[in-house]
Amino acid sequence: MHSDPPSDLFGSTQTPTADTQSLKPASVKAKASPLQREFDRLVKRIEECQALLTAWQQQPAAILEKYHAKMEPALRDLSDAQTTLIVQLDAILTSPPKGLRITARRREALTECLLDLIDSVMLHVADDTLIAIHDRYSDMPLQSIVEEDEAEEKAEIIAVFEQVFGKGAIKQAPDETHDAFIARARAQLFAELEAGERREEDARQRRAEKRAAKQDAKRRAKTPATNPAGSTAEPPKPDLLRTLYRKLASSLHPDRESDAAEKMRKTETMQGINTAYQNKDLLALLKLHNQTLQNDSVATDALAEDTLREYNALLKAQLKTIESEIFRTIDEVTPPGVAMRSGRVKRPEQLERLMDDDIQHLQRTADSIRETVRDLDHPKLRTGAINDLVEMTEQRREMDELDDTLAEFFCR
Repeated sequence: MHSDPPSDLFGSTQTPTADTQSLKPASVKAKASPLQREFDRLVKRIEECQALLTAWQQQPAAILEKYHAKMEPALRDLSDAQTTLIVQLDAILTSPPKGLRITARRREALTECLLDLIDSVMLHVADDTLIAIHDRYSDMPLQSIVEEDEAEEKAEIIAVFEQVFGKGAIKQAPDETHDAFIARARAQLFAELEAGERREEDARQRRAEKRAAKQDAKRRAKTPATNPAGSTAEPPKPDLLRTLYRKLASSLHPDRESDAAEKMRKTETMQGINTAYQNKDLLALLKLHNQTLQNDSVATDALAEDTLREYNALLKAQLKTIESEIFRTIDEVTPPGVAMRSGRVKRPEQLERLMDDDIQHLQRTADSIRETVRDLDHPKLRTGAINDLVEMTEQRREMDELDDTLAEFFCR
């Protein structure tokens, strides 16, 4: 399950498209203020992330095509090779070939290797023959192990939800399968996290407004009053996003245009304005403002500090939303098998390269297993192949025990 995106997830640089209109201070001679520099940084970052999000949204078809055309066949090929080795190991353990001595050490390691192979194959296919082989060598039937693993996974998910969102935040429906419950939990977690981020952003905005109000009060206390006697209240602070939207809508409303071609152009522009406002896309509204109202520029050096500060707060919220959407899109388009490594992926082409690496690894592993099967069939190579399997299994067991020890140490 994915958590919040890592800080370097959106670290790639993307050149804005040619028709992107930059929003820079009108004056290049005057030194930009900290707020102006922050505004420029946010605009550039949003443009980069919007381009990156578009790239990811256009990628699913190509990724799915590669997965079905190359990765799925490689997975099936590996599963077939593993199944052949499982049956072969079962035959060796059940009726050892003449001249082959199965010591206690060899039996233990080969049994462990066989069970590990069955676990790997059963992730992708359900095979009654493999289930029967597993249950002959395992202390616990495979179905019981699956049920135990699912119960443990379910308990972990419920614990996370209750810790973050409170008791009873999620429950499995009586007729809901385990996989359906996990998928629903993932979707609900994303929705809850996004809602939490919006609440945090709203709270930060309210705190910023309170600080600004206190600073204004202090300035007014030091400045002689200019309001009429008995009038101390200032007019309410306008919603800048709504103000900008209404200004654009008033100037570009197609109903006020008599020329047919111009009316059509303004209708299309108005649709973009409505979409930007609904998505709280301040940057798009600012670009439309610059493109259509050149006589009323929004250059940052002409804006009051309070207005620019609020623009920056809105742009920060917009940037955070886009970054969350990028992370969710990556999670959605990443095929099974590479999902646990998708944290390394920043751009779509990196995911495709990662899939290519995984496909080659699957192919090499399948070839290696088939070579082991051939060696086990050869009387002169059989003992060496078994010794290799025993050594590999024991090394993996030592690594697993070390991982468990380290995990236990760091969880204390």
